[in-house]
Amino acid sequence: MLSFFRKIRQSLLSENSFSRYLLYALGEIILVVIGILLALQINNWNEVKKIEENKRKTLALIKKELLSNQKSVDNVFEYHIMVRDTLQKLKIPETEDEVKAQMSFWRGLRIFRLRDAAFQTAVQAGTTKDLNVDLVEELNALYTSQEAYNNFGATASSTLYQKDFSDIKNFKKLAIFLNMVMVDLYYFESELKADFETCLKKIDSISE
Repeated sequence: MLSFFRKIRQSLLSENSFSRYLLYALGEIILVVIGILLALQINNWNEVKKIEENKRKTLALIKKELLSNQKSVDNVFEYHIMVRDTLQKLKIPETEDEVKAQMSFWRGLRIFRLRDAAFQTAVQAGTTKDLNVDLVEELNALYTSQEAYNNFGATASSTLYQKDFSDIKNFKKLAIFLNMVMVDLYYFESELKADFETCLKKIDSISE
């Protein structure tokens, strides 16, 4: 192709047709410019395609993570409500046997640490800048609530681990403390459940 254009150029020069040569030169310039513009456009298309693919993968990973966290909360939500309601009806026991009988419902705090690896990876990779702004704001709020929930659960579990429910003298204080924990957990988990639904619906609407 290059040799073909070179022959045309040499032919025009040998004919001393300067005006025709200028037209030819202009045509070459236009062809080069068109070639550059096409290359840039193709590059832009590839870049857009790459960004869209990264967005799709990021949303899929975040959705998978949220579904897992949602399931963890759903699995303990009713149990924590039962513990809260049962504690509010407890009578102060007088013997250790009564303590065991009244606390037979207790299976400990069932708080799973909610994950944030997919979202944090997206943030560190800069992928979140390409996502829907409203979704990113909602995800930030959700993952902030998750972190607060994780910290609350770790603190509550550590505190309760050191408590002896068989100590009748301190039973009332422990029951009151545990009830407060359950009330707080109810609000934490209720808000998380609502936030999970909001974010998952938003992701689905964007992915469609």
